[in-house]
Amino acid sequence: MAYLWAIDCAAGPEEGTMFTCTMIAPGIAYGPAVIWVTAGESFRRQQISPPSVPAEIQRFDLARRRARHELDEIASRAEAAIGSSAAAIFTAHGQLLDDPKFFEPVVRRINDQHMAAELAVHATVEEFAGRFASLGNGHLAARAEDFAELGDRLLRHLRKEAPRQAPCLSNPGVLIANHLGAADIIALERRNLLALVMIENGPTSLPALLASALGVPVVAGVPQLSGRVRDGDTVIIDANHGYILVNPSALAFQEYRMRREIFDRFSTELAELRDVPAVTPDGRVVHLGANVGLMEEVPYALAQGAESIGLLRTEYFFLAHSDPPSEEAQYDFYAAVVRSVAPRRVTFRTFDLGCDKSPSASPTAEANPMLGCRGIRLLLERRDLFVSQIRALLRASRHGPIRIMFPLITSLTEFQETMLIVRQLEQQLRDEGMSFDARVPYGCMIETPAAATISDLLASEVEFLSIGSNDLIQYMLAADRTNPRVAHIYEPLHLAVLRMMRTIIHNAHRRGRTVSLCGEMAADSIYSILLLGMGVDELSMSPVMIPAIKQIIRGVTWAEARDVARGVLREQRAKDVAAYLEKMMESRFPRMMSIYGSDGDPLASVPEPDRLIFAETKSLVVPRDDQTTPVVAGI
Repeated sequence: MAYLWAIDCAAGPEEGTMFTCTMIAPGIAYGPAVIWVTAGESFRRQQISPPSVPAEIQRFDLARRRARHELDEIASRAEAAIGSSAAAIFTAHGQLLDDPKFFEPVVRRINDQHMAAELAVHATVEEFAGRFASLGNGHLAARAEDFAELGDRLLRHLRKEAPRQAPCLSNPGVLIANHLGAADIIALERRNLLALVMIENGPTSLPALLASALGVPVVAGVPQLSGRVRDGDTVIIDANHGYILVNPSALAFQEYRMRREIFDRFSTELAELRDVPAVTPDGRVVHLGANVGLMEEVPYALAQGAESIGLLRTEYFFLAHSDPPSEEAQYDFYAAVVRSVAPRRVTFRTFDLGCDKSPSASPTAEANPMLGCRGIRLLLERRDLFVSQIRALLRASRHGPIRIMFPLITSLTEFQETMLIVRQLEQQLRDEGMSFDARVPYGCMIETPAAATISDLLASEVEFLSIGSNDLIQYMLAADRTNPRVAHIYEPLHLAVLRMMRTIIHNAHRRGRTVSLCGEMAADSIYSILLLGMGVDELSMSPVMIPAIKQIIRGVTWAEARDVARGVLREQRAKDVAAYLEKMMESRFPRMMSIYGSDGDPLASVPEPDRLIFAETKSLVVPRDDQTTPVVAGI
């Protein structure tokens, strides 16, 4: 059960406590906190007597049917309010309830272990969520939240509780929720919502993805805030830098009122860049695309000035279904995206999954999932998935320009084997009389040191290269950025990473191929001039950052950017590179750095005695992830 609740703290937080968090949607907001929490699991009964087993199974089946009906109703409302992609998520949740792979383990626990239905559901959901959370793939790990939400729904029906009511603010306020499900986001009343804080949700989760389009500042991943703020406390949300300030001093509040005014004026100026190209004063054009996962994100991306969909993560569509989607279902989705974007281009990345089962099945555990069967390896192993996806994509190509790229390619043989299948499927479609664009460009993601090292060979076979900086950095530095013990080692400005990127770009341009970059580096203003100077042809990013990156590109010459890149590559340590770039950006774009800079210290202009007290902190995460003629860029 969820409800508005003033957290009972004997002593409130100290004046000016600050917490760090992850930006989901940018902006600055302030106002009274409105706390919304979900009650934890409590089981009055854990075991049942053997004679009670049939009745307990019947009770579970009744709760399952009621939850299924509720999800069907939510799916209908979601389709009317947001669109078919969001509706498919709840349809998939309902299908999970009908899947024997999910409900039979619950029945077995009741029958064999004499568990009460509530405990059996809880244990089964925990088992499934744990398997997905351990897979190493961010999108699959985020699916653990889907199971948690499904389990919560089942438990409410077992307890015969009223349907969970979405939070509703009677007065303007900042909503602080310990955990929100996708259904909560869709049902959220936006009137009076100044900002949203999702304490436990991860930044790559579906609720976070949906929340990014609410039109208010949104932050997530701040567990240390739990129990440290009360209903009515004044809070400031600085989503641009990932800060939450609780009960700020008068001087800090005054500082943020000024920052809000600056940000609002700056946002108005950026909006005027929507329809102008990202071109430097001396004529170097950089193509700016958007990273999306749902059809509903496309209009917002185009409104922000995206020149294309630079990365469509097709695995989101896959994971929205309890079973692998059919070719026809995929075709309908891909064609709808292409038609909505045309004449602009859509770059589809084939399923980047990390297990060999459908979302409803138990994923295969691997000792090291990041080095296991994922990306193109999975698709070559599961040819049925690959065949249906490529056929659907090719059929969709007749509605507008598309590109197709393959994830986790590590050898030339792997790409050639992949393309052999693609050519066979193209011929198959011709034989069936199906129309498609025979000139669809195929490329590959450069995400591993192996692919980067042979990028000259790959560039001879592919039609474009795309640097997946998130994985490339992790594999280069052997550091999982989601592991707090080694997250500090994950460093985009490590000289090994930058030199490797320079090699990839050089090899691609020598063979007349374009290079895009679609990781989080593309959306961080501190890296923009460096990437421009290194010769990247295209950047694909979270739509919210497109206007700011466009302003940077239009504000510096390519000659200057190349000088910056040369200067960076003369440094020896990542911290020296960071200092070099920050100094340069502060001199060229001081207002932008005050808004989006890597520090943005809210205490900078506040006298020492009035400075805020830092609470527990964690490292910040940068906001989440036409064939152009390449220009050889030697630095």
